[in-house]
Amino acid sequence: SGRATDLPSEPVRVDIRAVQTRPMRASDIETVAKIQRESFSKIETWSPQSYVTELANKQAAYRVAVLDEQVIGFGGIWTVMD
Repeated sequence: SGRATDLPSEPVRVDIRAVQTRPMRASDIETVAKIQRESFSKIETWSPQSYVTELANKQAAYRVAVLDEQVIGFGGIWTVMD
């Protein structure tokens, strides 16, 4: 679970009802970093250490999308109070 695998070269259709979300874990970072590199290859991406730091950030919440026990996407938000 959460392992880095080769991503498909073409979009894949899935039944959205089969996709679940859960909080991101440290064991997901390798896969999340790979997804980010392949999705945003023309811009600088976060290092794995950046994700480690963010998982400890109490103002941040990161989740992964999981299909058949494999991480297929991720997202994060920050809570900022003025």
